[in-house]
Amino acid sequence: MIVSGVCAEVMTFYGGTPDELHGWTNVLRASVDTCENKTITEDWKMKILVELNGDVFDRTKHSLYPDWQSATDKFITALKPHVASGKALGVFMGDEICCGGTPYSNLSSVAARLKAGLPSAWIYTNECSEMHSWPKLDADGSGGVPAGLDAISVDFYDEHNTDGAAEVAKNKDFYTKEIYPRLRPHQQALFVPGVFASSPSHCIASNVSCPLDPQAKQIVIKLDGFFTWAKSDPKIAGFK
Repeated sequence: MIVSGVCAEVMTFYGGTPDELHGWTNVLRASVDTCENKTITEDWKMKILVELNGDVFDRTKHSLYPDWQSATDKFITALKPHVASGKALGVFMGDEICCGGTPYSNLSSVAARLKAGLPSAWIYTNECSEMHSWPKLDADGSGGVPAGLDAISVDFYDEHNTDGAAEVAKNKDFYTKEIYPRLRPHQQALFVPGVFASSPSHCIASNVSCPLDPQAKQIVIKLDGFFTWAKSDPKIAGFK
């Protein structure tokens, strides 16, 4: 991944507190105010991937709020000094925005505005297999992963942790066929391994057998598979 001309890898995690995550992740998804926390940014050397405010995408109406442009501009103004100082890596636009029903054109418009206001920031979002319906990247530069984005990932899991190798294979097929052809030269992808477990109590209630030890083994298998892939593929920026 190239951020302001500097090569770096991203390791972030969905959930967890800074106390739990520092030392093994280098990027923390948090609010812009977190950039002021010197323990996180200076002592623990964590970069902040700032989450876009909730006043831009109207997730209930699958659209943009009427004043999304001014809301985005205020966000940019607040974040700009932290990007300049190096404390903020960039922007996490949100989770499964288009997958949740918001049009591709809305995602593209916001990404373009963010990149115009924060040209050196790393702009990233996470989606799902709905991405296969996005327009192909054409020779004229239209379509594909929105140009304002620097990276994208998708949620594509082995839901019950029964075959970790199959999750890696399923992702490789989707990334190769659907994501990579839509990437522009400056863009990369991230992996989102399914690092979770179905709790025994939940499984009992559903009349399903899912003990934790076999699941843990499959999680290790999938992580090994993703890591081996990531080390050999320059299109991969890291892990979410």
